Amino acid sequence: MEVRLNASRSGHMFMNRVGHLPRSVFSRERTSSLAILFLGRYKFRTINGLLAAVIPLVFTVAFATVAVKIFGFADELLTRIVGSGFVVGALIFGSLGLYALFSLISNKSVEISISEEGITAAGRFKAWEEIGKFYGNRYSNGICLCYAPKSTRIHFEKSIATTPLLSEQEYMSLAQEMCRCVGHRYPDLEIAMQPMESAGGS
Repeated sequence: MEVRLNASRSGHMFMNRVGHLPRSVFSRERTSSLAILFLGRYKFRTINGLLAAVIPLVFTVAFATVAVKIFGFADELLTRIVGSGFVVGALIFGSLGLYALFSLISNKSVEISISEEGITAAGRFKAWEEIGKFYGNRYSNGICLCYAPKSTRIHFEKSIATTPLLSEQEYMSLAQEMCRCVGHRYPDLEIAMQPMESAGGS
């Protein structure tokens, strides 16, 4: 089937109601065609990517400093346990910060795609059956795609950042296309037609 994807000014690709790509686009064994509603990328070499590297490394230094001070004066078992917790925290933040720093230096980017079957981000696939809500959070520089898994009892938000973020018109067009192609197949899936105001947006 002929591929017909429209490129927006931001570089993202949107299906024009008849576009299809082979299912193997997800590096999974597929046999039939699968409608791709959106194709985009997230690039680490941005201001957000820099913050993603700097902030964890700052926490790493802070946790390591506290751990050193605790072990320097620790005589009791409980104090040493608390110090060990700060060591673990420093290792976790350090790993996240170094990964983000490497991705920033190497100019790494990941593909984001939304299809009739689900969302694929950085090679990880999430089926619509597992998603309860799809929406967009409005920030000062654009709309960030988000979803909430169906299985969690408490609200858990998974952001799908793109470079650049979507415009309001792009998000609304995508939501309309999702309702047409996905909504009738998954009636339990809530699709927000308008972007929501985020806690950090203005």
